[in-house]
Amino acid sequence: MLALAAMSCAMLLSSSCTRLDPNIVSRLEGVNEVAGRQLPRIHTGALSADQAIERAISRSTRVLELVTSVDIASKERLAARDLRDPELRLSYGESEGESARATQSTDTELAGITGFGTETGTIENEGSQYRVGVRFFIPNPFERRARESAQTANIYARVADLYQAQWDIAIDVRKLFATVRYLEEDISTLSKLTDIYSDVLERERSRLDKGVGGLDNVMTASRRFLSILSSRDQLIREQEARLRDLAILVSVSASSIQLTPDDTPLNADIVYNWKTPQLVTLATVHREDLIARAWLTRAAEARYKASRAANVPWPSHVQASYSESESEGTRSFNGSELDPTKNRTQHSQSSSTDDGDGEAWRIDAAISLPIFSWVSHASDVREAELRQARALEAHTIERVQRDVKHAIERVHSAHEAKRRFDEQTQALIGEIRRTVERGAIAVLDDVDVARLKEELLNARRTRQRAEHDHTLSLIQLEKAMGLRLETIDGRLGGVTP
Repeated sequence: MLALAAMSCAMLLSSSCTRLDPNIVSRLEGVNEVAGRQLPRIHTGALSADQAIERAISRSTRVLELVTSVDIASKERLAARDLRDPELRLSYGESEGESARATQSTDTELAGITGFGTETGTIENEGSQYRVGVRFFIPNPFERRARESAQTANIYARVADLYQAQWDIAIDVRKLFATVRYLEEDISTLSKLTDIYSDVLERERSRLDKGVGGLDNVMTASRRFLSILSSRDQLIREQEARLRDLAILVSVSASSIQLTPDDTPLNADIVYNWKTPQLVTLATVHREDLIARAWLTRAAEARYKASRAANVPWPSHVQASYSESESEGTRSFNGSELDPTKNRTQHSQSSSTDDGDGEAWRIDAAISLPIFSWVSHASDVREAELRQARALEAHTIERVQRDVKHAIERVHSAHEAKRRFDEQTQALIGEIRRTVERGAIAVLDDVDVARLKEELLNARRTRQRAEHDHTLSLIQLEKAMGLRLETIDGRLGGVTP
């Protein structure tokens, strides 16, 4: 099915690329790439984010559905160009007729009636005719062009939907990658804390057995050890769940999935180099869901124009025909004439035959008169659909602007949380770490030392969580923008920050 969609898109490009915007042509070629991509069913080795995105897109049923919809839309566009086949019209007919005739005549002179006459007979006519004609239906060019424009806009809307689906998959994969890596780091930190309390618990038990330690220290270390162990196991289960989600997307086994080391971190400075209105404007140009909605509005406009064009008087068809005919007529009459002066009657009989043939050419044309269609509601329906499409496009623009603004606010909030945490705790954490490293806490028992180390590790976990929230906020901003952050400078390069 993907190969069929690729072939269809290639046919569309070859048939109409000279009339399409170059950007549209490249986007249709991108559909060919998606349709023709073949990846191995089994992946070996560590999986990078880009590899996971590529596999997730190639395995997505949603992407397959949209690639197929592009194929369907391209065929509908070609179908909009179809012309109605001409009609060959044949006719043949025969006719027969018979009539009777009777006449009476009287001859007169000054002296009186000189004679009487009567005549009776029949007239028979037979004929045949055949006609051959061809009828051509003339399409309304205004309506035809509008319908083709509607189907073209529908193709581009489906292409934009396809790119949006790919972008959504990429965002989901990158969020899962970021979450799995964060959980992996958090689990590593808790494992260190678990090892600390495991050693403390062992030493406190040993001291209790020797009679030099207290039961309260053993119980405190036991409670902390169990609590941290439970938290670590909960994180492990959460990480496994995220790995299963990722494995489903990329179609690999969750037990065998391995991730490559962290990719290059996102550059948050780009967000602060440009003002929010500039980023909002850029998003309204590159968000694929908004592009799709704009094309759907253009399709609605074209359908409305087509409905209006259907009300324009236009020749519906032209017909040319040729006919030949043959006819034969037979006349038979009997007559009698009485001469009173001579007392004598004369009889007569006559017959005649008439044969004829002929041929004729004929051209007919018909023009549709929109008498009743002027009060038709078809255009009203299309106009209502156009109003709806424009309203949805305006709503989508507002949603895109709102998404970008909220995403930027989230980035600033996450960045401020990191800055505030570092400002408030960095000096204190450094002081505690130096104290522990110098061994200046000999007056404290093992449980108190473990608590200090726990506080240091918890501070690291809090910092890791803040960093993860910041990373997710940047990915969310990319989703709202419809662009990778590293490409923003290039697209706004001609604009003064």
